[in-house]
Amino acid sequence: VHCSFGAVFYPEQARTYKELFQIADKCLYIAKEKGKNRYIIYDKELHGPVRTNELESSMIEMKSNRTEVRDTIELGNCLAMLYEKGLDGMEGVLACIQQNYELDRIVIYQGDKLLRSYYYNPEGYDRIPEAFPILSSYEQFVSDRNVFELDNTNKLEFSNHELYTVFHKQRITSVLQYVMRDSENRIIGIISYERCKIRRRWASEVVNMLTIVSKIIETVCK
Repeated sequence: VHCSFGAVFYPEQARTYKELFQIADKCLYIAKEKGKNRYIIYDKELHGPVRTNELESSMIEMKSNRTEVRDTIELGNCLAMLYEKGLDGMEGVLACIQQNYELDRIVIYQGDKLLRSYYYNPEGYDRIPEAFPILSSYEQFVSDRNVFELDNTNKLEFSNHELYTVFHKQRITSVLQYVMRDSENRIIGIISYERCKIRRRWASEVVNMLTIVSKIIETVCK
């Protein structure tokens, strides 16, 4: 087991928790850069002053990382429940995904006719169709990873009005969909992650995570 740490003197070098944390954190990174099994005691002349914006940035990052880890663990538990309960655990998983990724609803369509099989719609948004329309132009927007991603559905109004109409009727403003296929590469299902109140770019880490989650859901659905 290896250990590195940073140290700061209270109250000579800092008085508040935030200041103490930031300075010690800075020293920890210096220790890590120099190798394992080291400690660094803060020296202002040697290590330089710690700016306020660095402090705020570090605290925000720490809070964000903790939240992300907590949400990832929670999602992992939900997916484990899905494996254990099968389709009976679907609603709980969809609820967990919806909360973690600030979605308004999630809809799963399955079969040759892409009929709605599961959905999670906590705020009661209407206009969820019984089936997702099968359009010949849809495939051109699907990536090699079987992902359809659109941060603003209004972008389709003039480039593909047919598909724009589909989303507009459902009041979808931003959408990310995972496409399920059979052995002959035909579409046999769509998992649709939808936002109906805001238009927001899908962060790459969110796309990656939802793609992984979708593959697990796909395995259970099959």
